[in-house]
Amino acid sequence: MNYRRLIDGEHTCFYHVIIKIPDRTDIHSDYALNEKHKAFFVKLLFWLDEIYTLECINYCIMSTHAHFILKVEPGAENNLSLKEIAQRHQCYYKLTKAMDARCHEIREFRRRLNDMSHFVADLEKRFTRWYNNQLEKKRRGSLWNPRYKSVLLGSRMALLRCLQYVELNSVRAKMVVDPGYYEFC
Repeated sequence: MNYRRLIDGEHTCFYHVIIKIPDRTDIHSDYALNEKHKAFFVKLLFWLDEIYTLECINYCIMSTHAHFILKVEPGAENNLSLKEIAQRHQCYYKLTKAMDARCHEIREFRRRLNDMSHFVADLEKRFTRWYNNQLEKKRRGSLWNPRYKSVLLGSRMALLRCLQYVELNSVRAKMVVDPGYYEFC
């Protein structure tokens, strides 16, 4: 069952979302993300960010996990016209022609555009499908842990500290000296 993760329907909320590849045991170490994987992940993240009405304001893609800070505005999907929703639907499903904006399918699609669960699920599923086909020995099944973690950032200070935490993730992992040098952040 899908639950909306908003405290109330009136205020903009920020969430720190973490998705992980299962622990790096001997069997899973082969599934760590390399530069090519991370580049595609970022490309996919930006593509979905254009379709959904929620906004990714910060991210950091590491070898075995990813951090995002998502901004969710209640009712943001209602600020789009049905024609705009139909265009996003066309882009999302890679259709040659947009559907009639008044149809039921477009109205259903509108409901998911501001849903963090759908956003993360789309990101994980689309990346996993691509990733599984990239390996020499074809792989099946999900790449990510079954559940993602999301933490509501309830204050400006929490948001600021979390932005810093995500930004400095590559420095703490000793991948770079300065976060500006890490291209997947």
